[in-house]
Amino acid sequence: MKPSAKVVSPQFGSGVVQKVRDDGVAEIQLDFGATAFVPNADSQSQFQPVPELADMADADKLAAAHRHKNRGNGLFKLGDFRDAVSQYELARVYLRHLDDPGAHNKDVLAPLLSNLALCHLRLEQPGEAVLVCDAGLGIEPANAKLFYLRGQARRRLLDLEQAAADLVKAVKLAPNNKQIRSELDEVKKAIKNADDAERKMFAGRLQSASSGGGAAPKDNNAAGHPDGSPWWTDTRVLVGAAVLGLVAGYLAMR
Repeated sequence: MKPSAKVVSPQFGSGVVQKVRDDGVAEIQLDFGATAFVPNADSQSQFQPVPELADMADADKLAAAHRHKNRGNGLFKLGDFRDAVSQYELARVYLRHLDDPGAHNKDVLAPLLSNLALCHLRLEQPGEAVLVCDAGLGIEPANAKLFYLRGQARRRLLDLEQAAADLVKAVKLAPNNKQIRSELDEVKKAIKNADDAERKMFAGRLQSASSGGGAAPKDNNAAGHPDGSPWWTDTRVLVGAAVLGLVAGYLAMR
């Protein structure tokens, strides 16, 4: 009989423990395909046993998924977002192992994923929230809440244009939702402020360039050359030119 699988939700993503080595390091197969190695002492508290899924009937798997989802909801209400994430991930494990995994996408999985994404936002993990919303929108592409949450996550990642696109879609799907409209207004303001700051920066550079390029040459004597010698005989200029030549030669040899 195979050892029971264990699900874990470390900071770099959720996955299933494949084995624990003799040195105490847990080998974790992450959901997105990579393998992570986590010291067992640091991660043991995040491991939760999962029964042998192959031996369970679909009705039992679905019941277990609901049970963990409800536990996650309870933990979310208490503000325990990290443990809520673990419960939601456990529910996902059971749902993925149903004979027909897509049978309960809309009534169970999509709401679960929106709650999971919200947990990641509360934990200041916007990147994880985007991935969860991507998964949710893959099964329910007209879910206003998932577009709204992904818009929030992308805003925190400073991906303002994509955040606005998500929120526009959310508004179209839920036109009477004031919260979504308010978030969209904030993102639009952030985009305008960013554009204004960029325009000012370029305007400043252009002004500096034009004023520097059009300045009249100063008299040599006024510039500190009492003997009337040209500016290029200044020792500092010569040294600077030599240094620039050396740097240019080094770069050319690379």
